[in-house]
Amino acid sequence: MKKPKQTQLNPNWLQLQQKLNDSKASRTFKNSDKVTPESILGKRKERPDEESNDSQINPLTPVNDDSSLTDAVAMDCEMVGVGQGNKSALGRVTLVNKWGNVIYDEFVRPMERVVDFRTKISGIRPRDLRKGLIFFCLC
Repeated sequence: MKKPKQTQLNPNWLQLQQKLNDSKASRTFKNSDKVTPESILGKRKERPDEESNDSQINPLTPVNDDSSLTDAVAMDCEMVGVGQGNKSALGRVTLVNKWGNVIYDEFVRPMERVVDFRTKISGIRPRDLRKGLIFFCLC
């Protein structure tokens, strides 16, 4: 019977494992009932406000201003709470082309009464749905 091949751990995992083992050995006891492990992760690195390398492309910024329909599109739907319980309904639909430019963006007014706009998540406010499209679903 062959032995299973042992996979090598990433050096970062090995380093963390070593620090964990070291911290277990170096725990200090105060009042004989409290255990205070030393910090193993250290201080978080500070990041500058602006990136020094301006040549990096931000994937959320469109690379051109072409808003035409392309062979690849992405869709995002925002939902609102309707009726009783945790029912959801479509509140907004957005389509972007392969360059990240918006090709369709509409608010949708649900047939049922909206009880939770979920504004912190969806960004939808009551005034947005007043003139929203009404979709009928024959599901």
